[in-house]
Amino acid sequence: MIKLMIAGRRCPGKTREEAQRHLKLVHGPLVYNAPADAGAMPAAYAQNHVIDHPPEALARGRGDCDLVTEVWFDSVGHLREATSTPYYREVLQPDEANFVDQVSVRAALVREGPRHGTEPPAAVRVFLFLKGQAAGPLTVEPAMAEAATAALAYAIDTPLPPPDGTAPFASVIVTFSFADHDAARRFCATALPRLMDDLAPALDEPSSFHVLAEHYPVPRLRALAAA
Repeated sequence: MIKLMIAGRRCPGKTREEAQRHLKLVHGPLVYNAPADAGAMPAAYAQNHVIDHPPEALARGRGDCDLVTEVWFDSVGHLREATSTPYYREVLQPDEANFVDQVSVRAALVREGPRHGTEPPAAVRVFLFLKGQAAGPLTVEPAMAEAATAALAYAIDTPLPPPDGTAPFASVIVTFSFADHDAARRFCATALPRLMDDLAPALDEPSSFHVLAEHYPVPRLRALAAA
């Protein structure tokens, strides 16, 4: 199993709320309620909708990003098959311009690491997209002790090199999960700056960023659409 992570800004002409609403209520159902004849579809799917940080949490590295989407596939071949169908080319792909600025999109195939802790269904997440100064792996585990205990759950994923041989936009993607907005914001104001200070010597800081986002797995999206 591999995961495609996609981060991007809202499309021009729409507010963050309008773009996120389209992704939740229009594009999402096109993915998880695809018709039976749609052909190959993702193995799993989730959305993450970025929330504004409060003033005290505007630490360095805040990302200019409104949407983070996670899409799982059984293999690279499955991904290629799913993005080659008429349903993807004629329905899903054209709709992307209705919520995301394609120029801003940063995407990476990742190898998922172990999941630590238990994430609530309606989690609030802090994503760290970290780029190392040097080529090769970026080690973050030794600096994670305080940050890991501050979250209900966390995971460390490793982006894979793109097929064209270029370096992925992040060396490591860390996801912290919290029960509510207040807990996530406290983390952004306290544990996160200390973690970033510890990692700073190894980071390409201008290329590293973090976002605070509300998590929407498919069951939550279905409930929202039915409300």
